[in-house]
Amino acid sequence: MQSTKKFGVAALGAVVALGAVACSGGRSDNTSSGGGSGGTTGGTTPSGEAAFAIDTANCTDYQPTAGVTDDTITFGTSGPTSGVYGTAFAPIRKGYQAYFDYINAEKNGVKDHKIEIVGLDKDDKYDPNETKRIVGELVDEEVFGFFNVLGTANNLAVRDDLNEGCIPNLFVATGAVEWGETDEYPWTIGSLPSYATEAAVFAQYLKDNKPDATVTIIAQNDDFGNGYANAFKKAIEGTDITVVEEATYNAGESDVTAQMTSLGATNSDALLVAATALACPNALKAVETNASWDPITYVSVTCAIKTLIDIGGPGAFADTLTVAYLVNPLDPASQETEGIKEFNEKGALYGLSPEDLTNSTVQYGWFAGDLLARTLEQAPELTRQSVMETAYALDFTTDMALPGAVVKTTGPDDPFPLESLYIAKFNGEYFSPEGEVIDFEGKTVDFLP
Repeated sequence: MQSTKKFGVAALGAVVALGAVACSGGRSDNTSSGGGSGGTTGGTTPSGEAAFAIDTANCTDYQPTAGVTDDTITFGTSGPTSGVYGTAFAPIRKGYQAYFDYINAEKNGVKDHKIEIVGLDKDDKYDPNETKRIVGELVDEEVFGFFNVLGTANNLAVRDDLNEGCIPNLFVATGAVEWGETDEYPWTIGSLPSYATEAAVFAQYLKDNKPDATVTIIAQNDDFGNGYANAFKKAIEGTDITVVEEATYNAGESDVTAQMTSLGATNSDALLVAATALACPNALKAVETNASWDPITYVSVTCAIKTLIDIGGPGAFADTLTVAYLVNPLDPASQETEGIKEFNEKGALYGLSPEDLTNSTVQYGWFAGDLLARTLEQAPELTRQSVMETAYALDFTTDMALPGAVVKTTGPDDPFPLESLYIAKFNGEYFSPEGEVIDFEGKTVDFLP
């Protein structure tokens, strides 16, 4: 892939990866009072500013404290445990489980309630129908809510049911723009940068550095890939950047040789890879072996994970771009940050191997666990309504964050927690952030397709 050194780098960077994205959605402009305040587990204290109140009057059999005992609070989850998706995303669970083991053992959990996660032994095979079944079973077991359920289509499959029951679905492992539909679906919130924001960041990078770029797109043919492509095309409206060809593949397919041959024939200046699982490294390998094509290449955070980098190899990922907001555990400079010091020390004590501690996907799981714990601590009370409202009133930084990267939500006006991002380039070992933070705080709505 083309070296970006000849272009001035704006800012972006990669660390995380997951889920699948969405192609529609938006945010309401209606706000009302709500939210709460409280403590934190480290870093900057959440603001506790009012966000909005969630109405529970029409909930189906609302149980405000289901899943809460005198000393525990129980969440359910769902995701794949087998196949390529199970392998790729197992490190997320490893990360947050180690974090919960740590705070349960050393801090007695949150508000003297240990956090328990159930459903980890269930395999939804990345199939939305299986996710719906598993979530239904866990609802019957009266969990408090759900945490870090993987996949856009999977979360969409359960969104109506959880919304009707007023059951929190917290910090889902996907950046779909649908999680901004808080006016209609206030019981689901994301934990990743919106894929629309990601696409807009790459568009901004091209505007700054290759304003007349021709672009090709390889996208998964579902809400994830199509939404990503549509967001990018919206972001380049009114510019001299043009999309000259698009190709798609079906979820679960890995052979994209024909698609990449067709895209390569255009000799486009840039390539947007809205792909995940094996299709992504295979697409990059096709570029690597095409001596006549050297595009500026951007990969979704769903691809910028250790498992897929290992499959594709450093040559295939050379100079690719993605987004980041956390320091990378492979970066020697990160070892001096308080967040990585805690991650290394406590992670090792609670089950993480030396390899896990250099894996940014495990790190994301640790971060997601911290995000849940902070929300519970900040909530005035451990009820479903209070916790959900608090999730929309966050404002803090973590000791793992890159400078200027914050977690902030302000209700329906801004339900996306992560909008301050860096551009990062793969340096042969990891994605290294470059330039200054790109602050899109509160602006994701502008990028929605």
